[in-house]
Amino acid sequence: MFVIVCPVTAPQIFRPPLNGVRHPLAPEFMAAIRQRGPTPVGLWEIINSLAKGRNPDSRAMRRCWRLRYLGAGRELVRAKVLYRHGSLIALKDFAVKPRPRPPKRLSAPVGRLASEFGGSNPVLPVAKTTATSYQVSEPKVVVTSLSTPPGNNEMKSAAPTELEISAAASALAQLPRTRKKWSGWLNGERMWRLRLVVVPGGRVLPAYFVRRGFVYVLLPDTAEFADRVFERYRAEDVQIYRSPHAALLGRLPPIPGRKRGRPRGSGVPVQR
Repeated sequence: MFVIVCPVTAPQIFRPPLNGVRHPLAPEFMAAIRQRGPTPVGLWEIINSLAKGRNPDSRAMRRCWRLRYLGAGRELVRAKVLYRHGSLIALKDFAVKPRPRPPKRLSAPVGRLASEFGGSNPVLPVAKTTATSYQVSEPKVVVTSLSTPPGNNEMKSAAPTELEISAAASALAQLPRTRKKWSGWLNGERMWRLRLVVVPGGRVLPAYFVRRGFVYVLLPDTAEFADRVFERYRAEDVQIYRSPHAALLGRLPPIPGRKRGRPRGSGVPVQR
């Protein structure tokens, strides 16, 4: 029998197996990880395979084994024996590519309209006027004076092309047709959730609710507002956004033989 004595300059420190983790299922969990190799594997893939190997006789027992193996994995990660990032786990520390953050509770049509004025993916270019309202085409203003004989209208705008009409109709058709959730009043008009408004600075954002003279709007998912979801503005500083697509289609003349609006109840049938 030989006894090996270490020199004084090289003291030995006893380290218990698994860095002191005393969970009864920790050795079995480590053995399953080592069988998969050094590459990261799915955490729940390991847990489900181990729980299935126990041949549980009921669904509740299978869930119990899964929770116990999950507890063993957490203790191993806490003791720096295993390394976990999201749903992956491995024997060595590894780096993962971060996932892009989803939009903050904005529907697809509202997100496109919000990004049109403040995001990075514009849909359709919309010309801005000096006021806070937005129009598709820049109106032509005819200034009249005493020397100019009155005649034509003071406000004239170019007729929209078929491409502009088609783009406006497509944008309106993509808006959600869900039931409106009413939330307060703004400038004498009834508001509903996610209705677009123009906040100070010209940015168009969806309003979440109006309460006690303040308008709470949802902020876009950009680096500028990384730590905030809502922003509060005074009601008198916020205006309701008027869709340029609806304004463009509203200026079009009606189809020959038809009239705008709902027919009056005069009892005379309307010819179509």
